[in-house]
Amino acid sequence: RPLNVRLLSVLESNKNIMEEWVVFKRFRNQEEAESTLQILQKNYILYECDTFTDRYFSIEMGDTRAKGFFVKLFPKDFEKARKILQEEAQHLIAQLPEDYYLYTFSAKELVEIVQKPDEWNEIDYELAKELLAEQGISISEAQEKVILAKREAELTKPIAASWQMIV
Repeated sequence: RPLNVRLLSVLESNKNIMEEWVVFKRFRNQEEAESTLQILQKNYILYECDTFTDRYFSIEMGDTRAKGFFVKLFPKDFEKARKILQEEAQHLIAQLPEDYYLYTFSAKELVEIVQKPDEWNEIDYELAKELLAEQGISISEAQEKVILAKREAELTKPIAASWQMIV
């Protein structure tokens, strides 16, 4: 990712224009994130990657090795990145096989995808919206913006420590 590194070093040299990175997407591993990273890089959108421990597996199951992968962006780039990724996904949806797993999801499960797009790939997110519309549950652009803003606020909110996390 030399281009991204070069752009980042130019921005870092001028600290007064830097913003704080915010989680844009979550993936189970870096390999899953690769196509998103390539699209971001191709479109000159700066990103930062980070790993995290999956709290469910580390706390409930005792598996401290369960890691996930964050892709972080500057908040000002969220809308641009979403639009670019949405366009890419729309091209790929038409090529999905008839037995693609999302076709078996209930309306409730599809709504969950729309409410947490950072946890799903763009194809699944866009397809979930299409499948909901086919079931008579359409989501307007205004509603989508509210959902995305709400989710972004959730992701930027500090996580309160609980006694389970301190153990």
